[in-house]
Amino acid sequence: MNEQELRDKIKKIREDSEKSILILQKEYALSHRAYNIGDIISDDTDIIVVESFKYYYVNSILKCAYHGTLLKKDLSPAKGNKRADIFHVTKKLN
Repeated sequence: MNEQELRDKIKKIREDSEKSILILQKEYALSHRAYNIGDIISDDTDIIVVESFKYYYVNSILKCAYHGTLLKKDLSPAKGNKRADIFHVTKKLN
């Protein structure tokens, strides 16, 4: 093994490790989510029906954000099929 092969192997190990850590963090975030797909939730400004999850970091810990179709106050879909993300849920509506 020469020096370049050593660097290449170290780089591959680091990349594989980073991928494994990200998978583990996503598992953690999903296992600690409070709401599921189909739930109607709100924050201070928006109401959505949860359709998927996104991820964001808080103090190096991956957390779940909720992504879905924006709803009006009467819980009907907003005009134009708008979408929104909610990071800090204030209320579950259903």
